[in-house]
Amino acid sequence: MGGLLKTTSRSESENNYFDKFTNHHCSLVEFIMQYNRAIEEQRHNQAKLNADCEGSTPEPKTPLGMERQAAALYTINIFYEFQKEIWAGSFTCKITNKTLEDENRRYIVHETGAKLFEVTHQEATHKTECSCNKFNRVGILCKHVLAIFKDEGIEEIPGHYIVPRWTRDASARPMYDIVLKGSPNTQGGNELKSIANQLWNEFYNCLGLENGSERNGSNDNNAAAKWEVKER
Repeated sequence: MGGLLKTTSRSESENNYFDKFTNHHCSLVEFIMQYNRAIEEQRHNQAKLNADCEGSTPEPKTPLGMERQAAALYTINIFYEFQKEIWAGSFTCKITNKTLEDENRRYIVHETGAKLFEVTHQEATHKTECSCNKFNRVGILCKHVLAIFKDEGIEEIPGHYIVPRWTRDASARPMYDIVLKGSPNTQGGNELKSIANQLWNEFYNCLGLENGSERNGSNDNNAAAKWEVKER
C-alpha cells in the first residue's frame, strides 16, 4: 500500500519522507519493517538535534541582550535564522520616520537595497506588526521589528513573540499535558470536562482491547473517576 499513498497539502512532507523507504512492490511485512526503519531514523535525527542543542552554545554576533536570550531559548537551527534577522536589523535597517497616532506608534524602516517597510506598535496590546508579515508566516521576528526594539532599548524578546515549537524544550513537553480553558464555574467548563473524561475512557478502552480484555461499564466509570481531568 506504500506506493498508493497519495499526498495532500497537509501531509506532503511526511509522504515524501516515507516514499524513500517504501514502494508499491513491498509486501505487508516489508512495509512494516521499512516503516519501523523510517521511524527509527526520525528518532535518531531528533536525538542528534537534541544533543547538538544541549552540547553547544552559539556565538553571538551582536552585544544585544535579545540575541543572548535567543541563544539560550531557541534550537540551534532556529537561532541561526533569528541571528540573521537581528544582525540585519542592527546593520542594514534604518528608521526614517516615526509618528504617534492615537497612542500607537508608527515607524518607517528602510532596509538597505530594499523597499520601505511600515512597523506599527499598539500601546494597549503591546503588539508590534510589520508589513513584511514575517512573524505570522514563520514565527520569528523580522529584522524591521528587531531594528525598532533595538532603537527603543528593548533587551528581551516579548513573551508573546516566542513560539513554543521553536524552543529547546518543545519536544520535552508531554503531548497529553493539555490545559483546558474554562472551569466548571464558567460557561462551557462542564462540557469541556465531560469531553476530556470521555477521551480518557476511550483511551483506556483501547488499552483493554490490546490486552485482550475489553473493559465493562463499571470499570469505565471507575476509570472516569480516577482519571478525571482536574482544572488548573
